[in-house]
Amino acid sequence: MAGLLLVASQLGCRGEPADMRAPAPEDEPVEPARADYPASAVVDLGIDDGPRQLVEGFSLPERVGARFASWSEGELSTVTMSLRGDAGDYLVAFLVEPYHRLGTVGVSLALNGRPLGETQLAKGWRAYQLPVSGDRVVAGRNALSFQYSKTGRPSDFEPQSTDVRSLSVRFDQIELAPITERAQLTFASKNALALAALGDGWARDPSDRGTGTWTIAKRAQLTFHLVAPGTQPRPGYRLTLTARAPQGVLERNVELTLNGAPLGSLVFAATKTTASLDVPAERLSAVNELWLEFERLESPAQLDAESKDKRLLGLRVFGLDVAPHDPSAQAPTQPEAAGKEPVAEAAALK
Repeated sequence: MAGLLLVASQLGCRGEPADMRAPAPEDEPVEPARADYPASAVVDLGIDDGPRQLVEGFSLPERVGARFASWSEGELSTVTMSLRGDAGDYLVAFLVEPYHRLGTVGVSLALNGRPLGETQLAKGWRAYQLPVSGDRVVAGRNALSFQYSKTGRPSDFEPQSTDVRSLSVRFDQIELAPITERAQLTFASKNALALAALGDGWARDPSDRGTGTWTIAKRAQLTFHLVAPGTQPRPGYRLTLTARAPQGVLERNVELTLNGAPLGSLVFAATKTTASLDVPAERLSAVNELWLEFERLESPAQLDAESKDKRLLGLRVFGLDVAPHDPSAQAPTQPEAAGKEPVAEAAALK
């Protein structure tokens, strides 16, 4: 081996003179421009191959009935997400279920080391949301942490268990999104931001993996956020609901109340239907409360003798869209479109 090293050294001496100049510096990584980052981020902790974001304080995803979810481990969990960070305000939403042995669990949130607030997590799967000031979000990597009021080891509660992890909450999805002049909510069993908007009168069935969410009372409430109309006047907004009536119901009428005042009524068929109402800008604020009210409801069991569902189903709502709308900017009606129903009437989707 020493001979080989000597030969190599001699061969090196016979070659070209060594370049004694300082090596050129390697190209430094270019910091992405703000516009290259997404406006919002979703951390999916309920997928088979685990989340793609950097996470700490979580276990690997595991099946929970019809869901996949990740348990928190320890008193603190953190996820990171890259964001553009140019919005005035944001909403953070998370779809979770606390460890049933612990009862109600308190959780405190912080973004980039600064407290956001705290909330109490009740039994069962549910989505929660908190407002986030835009100055808390930076362009690039943001760290969102969850601090739990208590944890528990399954082995301490169940002698037959060998699970010694310190559990508190299991997560399906975490979302951080800007509040804009348009509110778009798509309801499904896995959409944290939309599910967090639901108040009283809605079904929360963890085994329902389809799209849409049922109202289950004569009054159902939801909340949506907007950038409040500023000093510049807007012609108005358009509120659009996509929903369907239960099978066996020819059509369902729903009265809408917005921020405490009647807005109007819409009619939905038993097929997936989209219907709209125009809303004056002065009727809207930063935080808006919308009520869906029904005069008469029947359960599926009342409509079908073979059904055992005794819930008072009103509508299965698939989406809500509230966006600025200028009726005067609409294109003129084409001759072939004459005779069609106005936009504010229900129009069945294909």
